[in-house]
Amino acid sequence: MAFLKLKTKAGNYPYVTARVRAKKESLLPREEYSKLLVRDASEIARALQERTYKAEIDELAAKYRGAELVERATRLHLGNVYEQIHGFATGELAVIIGEYLGRYDVYNVKTVLRGIFSRSTAEHILEDTIPAGNLRHRLPELARMTSLEDVARALTGTPYGSVILPLVEGRTLTNLVELENALDHAYYAHLVAFMPNQTREHKAMQQWLQNEIDVINLQNLFRLRFAGITEWEEYFLDGGRQVKRQMAQRIVRGSDEEVLADVGELSVATEVVDATRKALAERDVNPVVTALARELVRDASDFSRRAPLSVLPVIDFILSKKVEADNLRAIAYGKQTGLDSETIEGLLIL
Repeated sequence: MAFLKLKTKAGNYPYVTARVRAKKESLLPREEYSKLLVRDASEIARALQERTYKAEIDELAAKYRGAELVERATRLHLGNVYEQIHGFATGELAVIIGEYLGRYDVYNVKTVLRGIFSRSTAEHILEDTIPAGNLRHRLPELARMTSLEDVARALTGTPYGSVILPLVEGRTLTNLVELENALDHAYYAHLVAFMPNQTREHKAMQQWLQNEIDVINLQNLFRLRFAGITEWEEYFLDGGRQVKRQMAQRIVRGSDEEVLADVGELSVATEVVDATRKALAERDVNPVVTALARELVRDASDFSRRAPLSVLPVIDFILSKKVEADNLRAIAYGKQTGLDSETIEGLLIL
């Protein structure tokens, strides 16, 4: 994809960063999760109705119950909050936020493609989307499509139509792995090429993005290792700072000692190294994947403090809000399916 030079004014960084910092203060505090862990899914939904999720809970309560209500409300809330933040911004800042939120376009396009592939109804497909990103207003239209080729053609002119069409046109697919990987690669390749580098703040954003790619690669590589899948290249995203291809191969195919040595050399918290050791000993990927997710949250917060008048406080909030929504869904479904509180708490990003 072509490099896109920003030709707009810098934008209203002080105003937007102040707004997102205020919103971050309204996120659920850590102790609130402990209270939710002793409630059932319906009680969790009622508790959220008393907080920033009230509008979405009220809108959906007549149709859903329990954990499904929590899931649908948090999805809708994410979309509403992200659109509001994007609407606050002007100039260059608005453009960069829009490009970063393009990850939800990828998420939603994947959701639509999976739904069509599995012959789901448009209603069910739409329920599984998150109304965020540049394509959010086109989701009902895309969900009504009847073939993968129709979706690809409908997305002509977006960063994704040209990626999808060659992989679906005239082909009968048995799975969507190649298609989904291509979308991930397209998003990150575009974002890395797009990001300006004229200022110290721009360069901090580029470094953050490299770190995010490293974390995503590590999570995917560990999932492959524990699933016994040795072919890793198609899943690997270029553009990271520390995790290069030789390390990727060792994480998937190397000995436990090689993996621990590699992770120990990374600029990550001790928690990640300890979680890697535990995951390898117990043959359970969850500890290291969860520890890496926590690492990303800490990293976002650190970069936000280093560049307080940049897009990074916005990125920090976008990620923190997603983590909150993921935590709430994990608690609600965990309680509804009978998991004990200790097991659920181990899955949370706190």
